[in-house]
Amino acid sequence: KNLTVKHPSLVEFVTVMTINASVTQGTNVSFTLLTGDSVISSAADRTGDVSLTDLSVSLGQHNMTVNASNLVNWEAISFPVVVMERIASLSLSGPSVAEVSETARFAVNASSGSDVSYQWSVTNWTETVFTTNTSDDEFSFVFDFSGVYIVTCLAFNLLSSERATTTVTVQIPVAGLSLEPLQLLTVGDTASFNASLTQGS
Repeated sequence: KNLTVKHPSLVEFVTVMTINASVTQGTNVSFTLLTGDSVISSAADRTGDVSLTDLSVSLGQHNMTVNASNLVNWEAISFPVVVMERIASLSLSGPSVAEVSETARFAVNASSGSDVSYQWSVTNWTETVFTTNTSDDEFSFVFDFSGVYIVTCLAFNLLSSERATTTVTVQIPVAGLSLEPLQLLTVGDTASFNASLTQGS
């Protein structure tokens, strides 16, 4: 009678999840922990206070139920549990040199992590020029001006966060090269050439 359950709402993957169940009244009480229709842990205790431990719950959200019963009565309590994996070893890949007005593409990869969200930002050392929150581990950006930029990705979930950065040098491509016309020179004269560009950085 009067079943109570103490349980976590968030559990790290591949760790021991302990759920404490108790009753205020009852003898020869059996407790079972279920996810869906599958029994994943069970215990019996004459005092009506037990710990149910499970190691096999997969990633994601699970609707769990604790049943307390004996030969004459039973009670049940249901509750949700979210199982997540901690983010680890985040790395960011992308170009180290990019062209003004062309799309530069970046991506992050982690050795582990579930239900991950991402915050991408672009700074030019003094100020943030762009930031966005997304569920996508890939990011595309068009640089409008030349310079040196830092691209940062913050990956996070309810358990952990990891940050990775890369530096990008953005340049205007060389175009419109021209030389002033050459003049006749005599042997021993010094030749000077004047070159110009219509664009380039």
